[in-house]
Amino acid sequence: MKREWPAVFLYFLFGLICLAFLLDFLPNSWPLVTFLVVTGIQAVFTVLHAESLLGPRRFFLLVVLTLFLTFLAEWLGSRFGLLFGHYHYTGALGPQVLGVPLVIPLAWLTMLYPSWLLARMLIGPKRESLWHSIFRASLGGVLMVGWDLVLDPALSTASGFWVWESGGGYWGVPLTNFFSWWAVSFLVLLLFELLSRASPKLSLQRGKRPFLLPFLLYLANMLYATALCFYGGLALAGWVGLGWATLVVITILTHWFILSREMPPLKTPR
Repeated sequence: MKREWPAVFLYFLFGLICLAFLLDFLPNSWPLVTFLVVTGIQAVFTVLHAESLLGPRRFFLLVVLTLFLTFLAEWLGSRFGLLFGHYHYTGALGPQVLGVPLVIPLAWLTMLYPSWLLARMLIGPKRESLWHSIFRASLGGVLMVGWDLVLDPALSTASGFWVWESGGGYWGVPLTNFFSWWAVSFLVLLLFELLSRASPKLSLQRGKRPFLLPFLLYLANMLYATALCFYGGLALAGWVGLGWATLVVITILTHWFILSREMPPLKTPR
């Protein structure tokens, strides 16, 4: 998987650039520029990593399910106020179809994939019953909500990329939005698990390698959104992001430590 590292390097580079927000070194247009560039870089990573790990068919299924269902959910939300609440996108995010910027479903895809992989690592990739699929999809949805707890205030309240028409109790974001984020993520991941029978006998059984890059990308995206919150004057939301990132790091490292202790020792040849 060495070919994904250039995308990871560029992603972290732009993450460091975003930290310059905190020192007011960059103009006001940079939240938009970095969001578009970071989403594009993570899309490159997702294509390279997911296609090589899942295989073309499962990768195609993941892309189609994610882009279609998240676009549908965003259209229902922005057009009729269903699911997430009443909101609308401004023109800041570029080309739109039916009022939904094209970059938004792509952003869903670039975080759903690492969230799903991390959920598979934590719950166990070899367990393929219906209940295990439900648990993995549920945990993937929780990981997505943790990201949105920071991303939504950063890009709506602080940056104005979309507008909540009636406001909300979480830095201008309605609480129903986060439940719907979980529900949409859960639906996409569960359908993907069931339709692909997602035990592709890949290198998901033991060790850390397939999960290391998605873990780093998930963490980088959390820190990027956190930096935007601090830059936009939403310090408490930024601390929520740092707290969530710390919790994810502790959970993943603890799991890796337990996994490494359980792995049988290597046999040395006589």
